[in-house]
Amino acid sequence: MIKDFVLSSDYPIDQVIYRSDTVPVPVNAHDYNDITIPNTYGSAFLPIAQFSTSSDFSQNAFEVNTSGFNNRGEYQYLSNVRVDNNLIYISTSNRTDAAATFYFRIIGFALEPHRKASFTSHYHDMTFNTDNNQLKLYKAGTVLVNTNEEIRIVHNLGYKPLVLLWLEQNGQISSLSYASLELWANSGYSAFVDKTALTLSYREEFFNTVIKYHYRMYADE
Repeated sequence: MIKDFVLSSDYPIDQVIYRSDTVPVPVNAHDYNDITIPNTYGSAFLPIAQFSTSSDFSQNAFEVNTSGFNNRGEYQYLSNVRVDNNLIYISTSNRTDAAATFYFRIIGFALEPHRKASFTSHYHDMTFNTDNNQLKLYKAGTVLVNTNEEIRIVHNLGYKPLVLLWLEQNGQISSLSYASLELWANSGYSAFVDKTALTLSYREEFFNTVIKYHYRMYADE
């Protein structure tokens, strides 16, 4: 059995540099609860988070910013995870008639992907199988978008690739998803991907500001 190995690729490699324990956040009915936990990595990273209402994630597991809907068509639960150099900020809102506990699991990507990385495996009997297509990190970067500016990041893959997005403001980084863009529709953040490009913009009528987006595009090849 090999535990220490070197993985090299023609594509950049996402490095997972942070992995949290399961973090419980109790929330009363029709209430909110915001907590912070230490960022033990010691530097900001690109967070990816899920939460569940069961501690073992066996049911009701959601991506942060998404959940089921109540009978009025509103999200039952709202959540947000932000990261800076020192802390991880977890925000929750419970719109149901019963108290709930949100259980969060958070991983973090390094801000910059790498071509080659050394690993010590925490798992036994691992198998790498490349008989099927694997998502490959095709393009990654950071862009600054001025108020009422639109920036196109061309990929020319000929299909809509999987895209991960993060927003950085005031030294804090949070993930963006379709749900968060929908929830923040009035905030001016906008992202759209088609067969040729990713388009990012920010609309604001009263203040001039600069928004920083981090992005990852994955090719299915």
